[in-house]
Amino acid sequence: MAFFGGQIGANYQIDYLVLGIEGDWDWSGQQRTDTFGCGVGCTVSENIKIGWIATIRGRIGYAMDRVLLYATGGGAFTHTSDNVTATGIGTIFNASSTNPGWTIGAGAEWAFAQNWTARVEYLYVATNVSQSGAIPVVGGTITETGNVHDNLIRAGVNFKFP
Repeated sequence: MAFFGGQIGANYQIDYLVLGIEGDWDWSGQQRTDTFGCGVGCTVSENIKIGWIATIRGRIGYAMDRVLLYATGGGAFTHTSDNVTATGIGTIFNASSTNPGWTIGAGAEWAFAQNWTARVEYLYVATNVSQSGAIPVVGGTITETGNVHDNLIRAGVNFKFP
């Protein structure tokens, strides 16, 4: 699965120790569709999507010449949506929510030119999902809860403002 996004942050270096904070936002095309039969000529389909993932993290690292090895962690957010439809009926349930959680990870960053770095990092993201939606066919609402657990390996190029 591919992600696309951006980040902003700041670092402070004391000898070999680097302390930083960064925020990022990534579009995510993650989705799953489950379909099952509910009788003659009837099918029900559920489509679950993670539209985006965002984090705000601290990081601590060890700088070696032009390479930085770091650990990172902080808050995470996912935006999820769920849509259930049935043949001949239409939408049975539709809801979306922005969900808080946490993240932790590690990475390496290499200064390959003045003001330019390249990085690769691993992040584990965990958020709790809670969303409610109306049931137009029979009335009432459904509340749905769950968890998002994601393992991300990301690569990027950064420009550092002088």
